[in-house]
Amino acid sequence: MTLFTLLIVMAFERVVVKAKSLQLATIAQRYFSYIERLIHKKEAQEPKTARSEMTTAFIVAGLPTATVWILAAYLPSPFVFFLHLLILWICIGCSSARKSYKGYLQAANRQDYEACSLYSQQFGNEDGDLSHVGRQLVFINYTHYASIIIVFVILGLPGLVFYVLCRQWHLLQTREGLSKQYTQKLMFILDWLPSRISTVGFLLVGHFSRALPVWLSTFSDSELSAFEVLEKVSKASEDSPSIENAELQEPLQMVKLVKRNIIFLLMLVSAMTLVGVIS
Repeated sequence: MTLFTLLIVMAFERVVVKAKSLQLATIAQRYFSYIERLIHKKEAQEPKTARSEMTTAFIVAGLPTATVWILAAYLPSPFVFFLHLLILWICIGCSSARKSYKGYLQAANRQDYEACSLYSQQFGNEDGDLSHVGRQLVFINYTHYASIIIVFVILGLPGLVFYVLCRQWHLLQTREGLSKQYTQKLMFILDWLPSRISTVGFLLVGHFSRALPVWLSTFSDSELSAFEVLEKVSKASEDSPSIENAELQEPLQMVKLVKRNIIFLLMLVSAMTLVGVIS
């Protein structure tokens, strides 16, 4: 069912634009707003500590995770299948980033580099530096596709819910300028394995001999974040773009790389399904 669910959702996500109310960020924001009201009431009575911040993160992600686990365990099979489709569809993809990327490509084609910089900031390239666009696109693909597939296959639907809510909670803490030290540590742990599994695909669909030493070095450096792992291995897996029109060529190269990587991940899931490793 895992492979079948992934294929249906991936196809559906490409042809159907999610309403804003069905996007992960919107749903998570509503849920977090409710949780924050409860937290603020408690903070008036108790001082904030490192333990309380970590506990809050686990509670925020743990309650929906437990709910999904109970539903998946006790609902009839057809309802469980629909639940898998619905939650995976909500978690996967990012229509706003795709729209901004299309705008970036159009601006790059007409050599409007100021517009390129503005579009790149919309999909997370904070400083607007065009030399950083490729690595940001790799990270976006990992965040909204590769990591979702990997976590779903390894940990199932409850694990996926826990992962995406922890990530959204960390993003909220970062956006609002709150203390993010403990959620950052949590995301470092949660992303450690998926980021390295994802970059295996870069080796196999890119320059294997050049990228392999870089990939192996990520295991010896315990300080590397998921972003840094993806950046290092993706750079080693692809040829450097020509200086001419690099603002267009590098993002295109990286997008082709991550698309091949997603196909590799789906093929890997297919092979694991055939040999009975996953159902």
